[in-house]
Amino acid sequence: DLGANNVVITLGSRGCYCALPEDEFFVPAPRVAAVDTVGAGDAFNGAMAVGLAQQRPAKEVLAAACAAGASASALRGAQSRSP
Repeated sequence: DLGANNVVITLGSRGCYCALPEDEFFVPAPRVAAVDTVGAGDAFNGAMAVGLAQQRPAKEVLAAACAAGASASALRGAQSRSP
């Protein structure tokens, strides 16, 4: 009763797993040639926050978040990139 109602576990290049009270599912990450994974988690979380703020469906939000994380890992460095 005191635990989390919604859980998202990131799985790196494999995507993420989501458990909600009404559903649980896996979202695969797009395949990219990873160059630098620094910032991939931040990109994932940022995209997820935007999607949740827009009240989009969870599967859509997490697919976009996985794509953002994958995209971030395809380039070197995190600080020099702009959105």
